[in-house]
Amino acid sequence: MTATATAPAATNPPAEPTHTTITVGEATFDLVSSECFICHTDDAEPIAVGQDFEDYSRADSFLAVCCPRCGLVYLNPVPVPQQVESPFAPDGDLRREGDRICRKLGNSPPVLHVRGVQDLDGPPRAYKTVLLTSTLERAIDPLRTLVEIRQLLEPAGIALILTPNTEATVCNIFRGRHWSGYNFPRHRNLFCRSALRQAANIAGFEIVSIGTAAASEAWLRSMQNLMMDWRFPHWSIATLRAGWRVALMLAGVVEGWQQLRGKGGLLLAIVRRPAE
Repeated sequence: MTATATAPAATNPPAEPTHTTITVGEATFDLVSSECFICHTDDAEPIAVGQDFEDYSRADSFLAVCCPRCGLVYLNPVPVPQQVESPFAPDGDLRREGDRICRKLGNSPPVLHVRGVQDLDGPPRAYKTVLLTSTLERAIDPLRTLVEIRQLLEPAGIALILTPNTEATVCNIFRGRHWSGYNFPRHRNLFCRSALRQAANIAGFEIVSIGTAAASEAWLRSMQNLMMDWRFPHWSIATLRAGWRVALMLAGVVEGWQQLRGKGGLLLAIVRRPAE
């Protein structure tokens, strides 16, 4: 399926990407310069430097920057796509919230649950509802992904988008390096309400609502990242893992309060394809 999105014109033509090559062990890892896909500028401010906490064989660090205009957080430079794309399971928070929404929607044919760009190759106007989890933050071209989702919907059909929330309390506490939402280097673009709203509008959607959903596991994964990075004793990390279920319940209490404040760990946006 091919699609194009109409974005605001940039003041200046985008510069040619700059390539960087770093060596990790015996492997070569390529990075390319990037820009805010919403504003088409590259004057973002650095906000975090982190490594791949899921794969410590990659000793390199990745830089997350924040666009001062729309609030989009993105990697710059960003890995060449084929070097980070691999099969993955959505993290616990997104999977549970996605499953909960699916149960409410039912599993009728007009409902499509998108967990990756491979699920976007469907007939146009075939669905009343599309649920998008663990996809937009990983998409190489988020605008094209949103446009393709709009084309899958019938007129007045709705899309529900779940993605990590850069305005969440858990993000603010672990923001500089260890927030699990960064998931270096897999998450290329991360959203606040403003950035997600602008991206959806550019892709031709009407905004119904943008709220938050709970992400209890993000607290534990972020703390685990911190403990491993700061070289806490092995027994302390093992204790956290052994008591994961109990810790998850405690984190759920904290996250439930943050969600009531509009600071939940996930953004949940409901957008609509305009009626014709």
